[in-house]
Amino acid sequence: MEFQEFSMEYEEKKVFQYHNNVIEKPLISVSVVTYQHVNYIRECLNGILMQQTLFSFEILLGDDESTDGTREICIEYAKRYPDKIRLFLHHRENNIEINGEPSGRFNFMYNLFSARGKYIALCDGDDYWFDPLKLQKQVEYLQSQPETVFTFTSNKYLYQDGRLNSRAIEDIPEIGNFKTLLDQNSIISSTVVFKNSIPIEGLPALLAKTYVGDWPLFLWLLRTKGVYNFLKFESTVYRKHVGILVKYKTKPLLSLESQIQLKGLLLKEPEFVNYQTEILKSQKRNWLQIMAHYNKRKKYIKGLRYFSKAFEVAGFPQQLRIYLYSISLGLQKNY
Repeated sequence: MEFQEFSMEYEEKKVFQYHNNVIEKPLISVSVVTYQHVNYIRECLNGILMQQTLFSFEILLGDDESTDGTREICIEYAKRYPDKIRLFLHHRENNIEINGEPSGRFNFMYNLFSARGKYIALCDGDDYWFDPLKLQKQVEYLQSQPETVFTFTSNKYLYQDGRLNSRAIEDIPEIGNFKTLLDQNSIISSTVVFKNSIPIEGLPALLAKTYVGDWPLFLWLLRTKGVYNFLKFESTVYRKHVGILVKYKTKPLLSLESQIQLKGLLLKEPEFVNYQTEILKSQKRNWLQIMAHYNKRKKYIKGLRYFSKAFEVAGFPQQLRIYLYSISLGLQKNY
């Protein structure tokens, strides 16, 4: 999907771009999507503005017509830093509903299409960076590793009661690819910097349909070749249990259903045709996980429905393995 197609389909009311003096070709674009983040957006923007780099960067700040004072803060910062911030003031008429609920997807995709940098960094409006060399380190790494499509770092978790804990990194692989990322996304998007291929390749249309936006974006970036790398330093504070995705992150069944939806959309996209076998296998695992969820609650009829989905798409040699696998899942306590 190119920008013109995206705009024609979803931009009901013209986005207002606040005046700025940002240079035409910064090395990196930092995408910030914000909505109702009045208590967080200053910290987010300050963490980006304090970055110490040997190159130029722009901040793409998209406000989704906040009503809590966030928009006024965004305008304040755009006035103070006209050489850094490109502010996009959005309208609710353009909001893309996903699964019957409003989302920040138009805002997110508009920022990505607007990026003029060779690289793009992401930072949600309720997260913030605390390492002033974050961008410098990640861009230097990407410049030295032609096979690397994107990097991400470790982070801290900030809980609602004020606790600030470092993320456990022992089980995070240092390198991965499309297949590695397909089963589960453990990447915090506000730690990511990736190579910008959007001006040439556009964006996948499925981004406007999936409940989560970062995971399908990462898979799309890896769809042809290349790897991603985990850099073992902390750069970002991620707020737990804040934002619209809370219910999907805290309820495993909703999370699994959203994963099934994502993989169903991937199977329909010609760009992912080389990975259809892997996508279908991953989707089958999700079906069995939902089956185990229902079986644990003695809702066997509902469980059987998902078991049959996995069973009917498997070849005969796999059917016994699926049955045994479903039993092992049913014995687990995580569902």
